Amino acid sequence: MKEEQPKGAEAEARVFVAENEPLLERATPATLHRIILHGSDIAKQLSDEVVEEMNAKAGTLNTLAAAINDADTPPARIQELEEERMRVEAEQNTRQETLEGLSDLLERAITLREEREMVGAPFPADDPDFVADEAPDASRGF
Repeated sequence: MKEEQPKGAEAEARVFVAENEPLLERATPATLHRIILHGSDIAKQLSDEVVEEMNAKAGTLNTLAAAINDADTPPARIQELEEERMRVEAEQNTRQETLEGLSDLLERAITLREEREMVGAPFPADDPDFVADEAPDASRGF
């Protein structure tokens, strides 16, 4: 059975994790915020793909069960359906693992952002609700 190359959100998630994993330890809250925003969008898309894959697996299993129960189904057809089931199952498992890896990255980014914000790091400037304070008043010793 030939292993297919990831595509769609799965491929995007793998690249995203590979590019952003090394940034976590030194990332500022603004960088972490951006990782969380972009990663969440990819996770949503990938989650949709996982659901589609689960539906495909269910359909394949139903077709296989019907073929097995039909005495007129040739052995070659049953074998073909078994191979299809294994292929769909492998794709689903791979996609699920990718989603779990992305989720892990996002959880760590959220935790790090919260920790870094608590120690006085500025809130991410790329947040649309962020309003910068005026320049510090030199007379107050800033």
